[in-house]
Amino acid sequence: MKSLLLITAVALLLGVLPSKFEPALLGADNPPAPKEQLQFFKEKVRPILTQSCYPCHADAAMGQLRVDSREGLVAGGRRGPAIVPGDPEKSLLIEAVRQTGALKMPLNGKLDEQQIGDLIAWIKMGAPWDQPEQPEKAESKVPAAATAPADASSAGEDFFETKVRPIFANICSNCHGDAATSGLRVDFA
Repeated sequence: MKSLLLITAVALLLGVLPSKFEPALLGADNPPAPKEQLQFFKEKVRPILTQSCYPCHADAAMGQLRVDSREGLVAGGRRGPAIVPGDPEKSLLIEAVRQTGALKMPLNGKLDEQQIGDLIAWIKMGAPWDQPEQPEKAESKVPAAATAPADASSAGEDFFETKVRPIFANICSNCHGDAATSGLRVDFA
């Protein structure tokens, strides 16, 4: 009877130990703590998404894909989920940024190997996401020229030329210039 209990206890321990202590037993590095994972996302991943993906996959949602939330990435677009948390090899985002198949993103170039490696590491972590702090409701930060009456058109035109047109030229025209995604063009004279 004692030997049966001993065998059962050893079997249970062998079943629990590998899953719980596998990284330490195999000499692997410990995965980062959740706080470190969120910091990694904020410092490494969010800037990549913001600079390379948001222009086409935030408000515009080209291909019905939004990358401005974890839920948007997991839900994916027309081609399916953009990420599979924990499995970068099944994540379309990684296929797209590696540019080895038909899907090649970002449209305006290629990420460097470090950026691709950071995205892979982030997905392996389970794709932790830190929501940016919501700003408190405050006074409008729009200059008075933008809200001026119609008779102040020169001030409004100045505001447009100095503040709005550069945004269209630098961000929006990548997708909404000559190729006019969704029929919307922003390359006007």
